[in-house]
Amino acid sequence: MAMKKIPVHEFPKCDFCGKPAPYDDKTKWGPWANMCEEHEKQNGLRIGSKRTLIKKREVKHRFSTEPIVNIPLTMDSVATVKCPWCGQRRRVETDANYHVTCESCGNPYKLRSAI
Repeated sequence: MAMKKIPVHEFPKCDFCGKPAPYDDKTKWGPWANMCEEHEKQNGLRIGSKRTLIKKREVKHRFSTEPIVNIPLTMDSVATVKCPWCGQRRRVETDANYHVTCESCGNPYKLRSAI
């Protein structure tokens, strides 16, 4: 069975040595751990997940004021919106009305719900 891939913006530290840890896996002793490549080979069971880095996106648009993103109406409790700066997708609650900072490009925008 292949390890599940999880996109992240940065790796946590390896629980054994402190290096960047792309793996979150169960150890041969039982507990789960964040592991670097070396410690995954030594101690991991390869049933967990492998993190992949999300590249920081470049800003495609410029705004003179903080942009507002309207949340689409949906029958679900969550909706998907795109960052107006770089286009990165983000899942939000359909009744969200607050300011956010894009995890990909670092720019702020406001979410506005029609509810």
